[in-house]
Amino acid sequence: MDSREDYLFALKHELEIYDHLQGKIVECDAMIEEMLNFMRINFRKGRVSAIRATARKLAMIIWNMVVKNVPYKNPEGYLFLDQKRKLGMVKRIKAQIAKFDLKPDDVGFGNSLIMNAQI
Repeated sequence: MDSREDYLFALKHELEIYDHLQGKIVECDAMIEEMLNFMRINFRKGRVSAIRATARKLAMIIWNMVVKNVPYKNPEGYLFLDQKRKLGMVKRIKAQIAKFDLKPDDVGFGNSLIMNAQI
């Protein structure tokens, strides 16, 4: 293999790892937010009220899913930070692509990703 193919392989592998880790970060953020919400209610109103509020929240989510046939949507409070991380990663990858004079199709990116990163 020449160094360009090795570099393409490494870039694709790094992107896969990044996407996987981003998913794990989002899961952890949601768990932390849920725990913080519980502790805030626990601190203000007591442990029993916190448990009751959390149970009601879960019951409402399940009720909306079953009765109204509404799909569950994860809270997206950390979307802004997630977008900033992704844009930074895209910027670094674009710089590396330019450094090695690679075309987006060589790396497996479509034009939509490159155009979205320019916004």
